[in-house]
Amino acid sequence: MILFDREGYSPEFFKAMWQTHRIACITYHKYPKDDWPAAEFAEIETTLPGGEQVALQLAERGSWIGDRKNGLWVREVRKRPPVGIRSA
Repeated sequence: MILFDREGYSPEFFKAMWQTHRIACITYHKYPKDDWPAAEFAEIETTLPGGEQVALQLAERGSWIGDRKNGLWVREVRKRPPVGIRSA
């Protein structure tokens, strides 16, 4: 697995890494489109590296990135901000 910032974003490269080496690539969506409905989010409890337990509201969808020839389906995961905080 390789983690990229936005500088490394390349659907063609992500596709080649998966098809050739079975290496997954992770990046983030700087400007996600429409907000997802609250009903799609589920509360997931996890433990942070310092041992603190937190509950996160997470949702997942499949998303197509890239063009028709060189694009691919990816998993898009979103964390719902706490109530009263708007997403950027």
